[in-house]
Amino acid sequence: MLSILLAQKIVQLLLIMVFGFVMVKTGLLKSPDSLVLSRICLYLIVPCLILNVFQTELNKELMGGLSVCLVAVVILHIAGVASGILFARMFHADVVEEMSVVYPNAGNLIVPLITYVLGEEWLVYSTAFMAVQTMFIWTHCVYRFSGEKKFNFRKILFNVNILSILAGIFLMVTGLRLPAALSDVMSSMGDMLGPLSMLVAGMLAANLKPGAVFRKKRIFLVFAFRMLIFPIAALLIVKGTGYAFRFLNLDTDKILLVPFLPAIAPSASTIVQFSQVYGRDAEYASAINILMLLCCVLTMPLFVYLYGLF
Repeated sequence: MLSILLAQKIVQLLLIMVFGFVMVKTGLLKSPDSLVLSRICLYLIVPCLILNVFQTELNKELMGGLSVCLVAVVILHIAGVASGILFARMFHADVVEEMSVVYPNAGNLIVPLITYVLGEEWLVYSTAFMAVQTMFIWTHCVYRFSGEKKFNFRKILFNVNILSILAGIFLMVTGLRLPAALSDVMSSMGDMLGPLSMLVAGMLAANLKPGAVFRKKRIFLVFAFRMLIFPIAALLIVKGTGYAFRFLNLDTDKILLVPFLPAIAPSASTIVQFSQVYGRDAEYASAINILMLLCCVLTMPLFVYLYGLF
């Protein structure tokens, strides 16, 4: 049942992506206009959503669930980095291909999926994945793209999403609550994340040259590693974590489904942005991202179904 609901929501999001594609192709918008929407998503909508999901009562069960989720998330990221290194060595991959294997879309696509499939109250567990991924992206990912020898920890600490998570944790621990009107506004902003993100993806897709997706046959190797091989490893990791923490008497199957969803998701749109910033092949990065987005309607429900079997 969960896999069917997931497939339905992904199809809906992909249809919104088509709208973005059509608006660019008809000349109503230009592909570079998507940068404005991307910044709105990253710097406004995501922080609003994070703050709002932390408006929940902190109890023993939630603390236990977050602890289990955090352990699984850290292991998943370590495994992701290892899989990227393995892929690069096996196929002499460039940094765009390697990072597309390592980093999944943990926010723009996954947040609306979790809200639809599990319910908004489960989004609090997704912040664990987003926080850990933000740290990895601004250290490991930036290092691989730029070749810098030192990590900029200031960028990590003052990243707007990390600040939102820290503020949300403070509000949850202290029991402080945002005014009802402000909370409602933030909830409405959070609802915009999925549609706006898919519009951006469609606008970027419209800028691809005909045949760009299939220009490099290696794109299918990247797809297979990110969307088929790594999800098998992720399934073993989350199930093993749930088994290890079974003594807590929590609904670990449902809790760990939250980090499992981004683990089996398409590559992060951040890879496309970094490719632009650091002078890599941004068109190729975008082609990888679009191919995975189109195919995830089949692969993600499949692995969610397998998750439910074990």
